[in-house]
Amino acid sequence: MPALGLGLGIQYGGVYNAFTDVAIPSGFLVTPPFAIQTNGSQYRVDPDFDLETYANISVSKTYYVDSVNGSDSNTGLSWIQAFKTLTKVQSQGDCDLCNIKAGSYFFKNQRPGSFSRSMKIIAESGGAYITSDVTNQAGAWTNTTNYWQSVFGDFPSIALDYSNLDSNGNPIQLTAVASIALVNSTPNSIYVAYPNVYVRTFDSRQPDSNLKFYDSTSLSPTRDNIKYYYENIEFQRGFNLNNSTSAGGLKCYFKNCTIPSFVAMGVSEMILQNCDSWAATGDCFNYDLRNTIPTIAYEIDCDLQNRATAGNDQASTIHNGCTIVRVGGTYHDISGQCCADVVGGQAWMLGCELYNSRVANTGYYADTNQTWLDGVYIHDVNTGINCETGTTVYYRNLRNLATTPTTGGGTFTPY
Repeated sequence: MPALGLGLGIQYGGVYNAFTDVAIPSGFLVTPPFAIQTNGSQYRVDPDFDLETYANISVSKTYYVDSVNGSDSNTGLSWIQAFKTLTKVQSQGDCDLCNIKAGSYFFKNQRPGSFSRSMKIIAESGGAYITSDVTNQAGAWTNTTNYWQSVFGDFPSIALDYSNLDSNGNPIQLTAVASIALVNSTPNSIYVAYPNVYVRTFDSRQPDSNLKFYDSTSLSPTRDNIKYYYENIEFQRGFNLNNSTSAGGLKCYFKNCTIPSFVAMGVSEMILQNCDSWAATGDCFNYDLRNTIPTIAYEIDCDLQNRATAGNDQASTIHNGCTIVRVGGTYHDISGQCCADVVGGQAWMLGCELYNSRVANTGYYADTNQTWLDGVYIHDVNTGINCETGTTVYYRNLRNLATTPTTGGGTFTPY
């Protein structure tokens, strides 16, 4: 549940000193909206920085939502009169702040794809879930030989069996097959001829609460000139955040959230504070260009791992001229490089820890961009930094304990 963000930076010796502001490196083209501070071995964002305040979303109408005890027949204007679903909030058209009761769980048909106005969505301490879960749209299950069949009200893209976990604790996905005959003969399989769905679990049991069916995304706003602020939310399944046109202006802020994975494209500003990602496949956080607008991103005290057993994915990666600042986060247990910044753009990392890259066995990969590493700690990988030709990596206070600290034809230089 939200959130496991560490907020401690990295400390490995030295004497404790008062925190002082870190100067923006010469040549780094973006000014962060907060001061970054160090005491010599730790790094932090100025504790006076408040992300919700910075988001600056005006509130004139507030609604309350409780998926357990609420009702969409209520007014939604108090906890006693709370709505049951987020789709009901969206239908009001005037919400600026949505307060969610802790423990609330929203299936796909109970949450909107995106809101059409700037707003804050804040769950109580303890968190709430926004999902792409369509399990509640399954009809009764009937048994035929080895498989079970049901009719769904929405298309299930994947099925995950939480009774069947891989070595990293991830629920194993049922394998999609092409016929009823194949699902009958293949344990841990699914065949979808929508609206009919046929499944055979690894143990051929009747589908129960441990077998979950999901659509592909739990959030997919495509907007211009909109701001979203989320707090204490666990998203189940990844999501996409996209500016709609070259006008841009989409700004997204997440605090104390758990996010399986996302792609942010053309987002004018994105800040994640004390957020976690445990994506089983794919990159955790991926930033890219859209409609000529590169994403500018900030990760503060985030803990990212993708738990993948194969593939070549990253915990955090920028592409095509995007810019990122990472402060005090941990990036670990990744199938590919822990972090990879490629195809132009700039990255500044302070007090981050990178370790345990399983397949690429590389802590940090840089290609045709500029990177500044300040107090970064790299360990338990074969290659610490792979710097490709045409790339410059500037560093100071670097603790690189990789078997091969650096490789590639790029430039390494202290600053």
